[in-house]
Amino acid sequence: FVLIRRLLGFGLSTPSEKERKRLEKQAEKLDKEIQKLSSRLNSAGFVDKAPASVVEKAKEELAQLEDQAGKIQLSLRAIK
Repeated sequence: FVLIRRLLGFGLSTPSEKERKRLEKQAEKLDKEIQKLSSRLNSAGFVDKAPASVVEKAKEELAQLEDQAGKIQLSLRAIK
């Protein structure tokens, strides 16, 4: 019986482990997007040359990404 449980359970993860992995993957993706957008906004060339509407849209997008990342971090803390 124990052998069967081990065989059946091998490679399977609990729902919270799956959710944690999914959230971690999503957090990594968001972090990359945040870094990319932050770099663009910190570039004087981008801010000086881009139309104000484009810069404002990038700032709004960055704020949304940071908000999403914060929510994911809260969810990860709740799971652990």
